[in-house]
Amino acid sequence: MLEYLKQVIQDQFDASLAMLDSCIGLCPAEHWEGQIGQAPFWQVAYHTLFFVDLYLSQDEASFRPPSAFREEAIDLGLANHRSGAAATAITPCEKELVADYVEHCRAKAAEVIAAETEQSLAKPSGFPWYPMSRGEHHLASIRHIQHHAGQLSAYLRKHTDKNAPWIGKL
Repeated sequence: MLEYLKQVIQDQFDASLAMLDSCIGLCPAEHWEGQIGQAPFWQVAYHTLFFVDLYLSQDEASFRPPSAFREEAIDLGLANHRSGAAATAITPCEKELVADYVEHCRAKAAEVIAAETEQSLAKPSGFPWYPMSRGEHHLASIRHIQHHAGQLSAYLRKHTDKNAPWIGKL
């Protein structure tokens, strides 16, 4: 049963990351900085990938961000929005960098999920602000990817008439 569940989790990481990747690939250059709520298109994609990368780690202390890490790009401006402060402009990440981050996250997900055991999936997530098991946290991460892939897809459909495909499984 464990191997089956690991395969299901991996399949859904793959499918949700493929949908996110599709949105990134479909976004024309003139819409790369288009606003989705408080953040530009590229930043929503980057934020999503950063948290996939982080939450595939055992905990915050063991996380090693990629060499091209952009700390200023992970907050979608919600803190500023809640406080009433003006959002600060951020230099956009290049599309290729964000697409490369998708590949990094795909590879990391495959490695991490393959190494999970029944015990590791049942232990706490490793992130105190997420009081759930590691297994459940993987599912929450997949939901987070889908949430933002949906935002990006809706933006593309509205502003470019491009439609990112639904990918149930690769």
